[in-house]
Amino acid sequence: MNALTILRRDLGAYLRGYTGYVIIAAVLFIDGLLFNAYAMGGEARYSHEVLSQFFHQSSGLVMISAVLLSMRTIAEERQDGTEVLLQSSIVSDFQIVFGKYLAALAMLVLLIGATLYLPAMILINGKVSWA
Repeated sequence: MNALTILRRDLGAYLRGYTGYVIIAAVLFIDGLLFNAYAMGGEARYSHEVLSQFFHQSSGLVMISAVLLSMRTIAEERQDGTEVLLQSSIVSDFQIVFGKYLAALAMLVLLIGATLYLPAMILINGKVSWA
């Protein structure tokens, strides 16, 4: 139950601040550039080739954004001076870490959900033939 409170608090901090939006916007921008370079650039390819390259590149971006989102959670606590209050409360260390993990995971789900339109364009149109 305490982990859910920390989840709501951290998720609210992501959505109220600009850090989460900046990370999501940067990843979406880079994903869009890479998708256009691989889908529209060069010779005609089948959709499975384009999608495999897209998911390969996108997985690396999601890993980097996961690191950036998780580093933010503890750094914000130290910067705001609420780390001592959080650790001296009745919440266990496991619940603190689990709540912060769930908040970062929710932001990653939001990020991945926002990128679903790129593979959906390929799946709807089928074979990519720009030649």
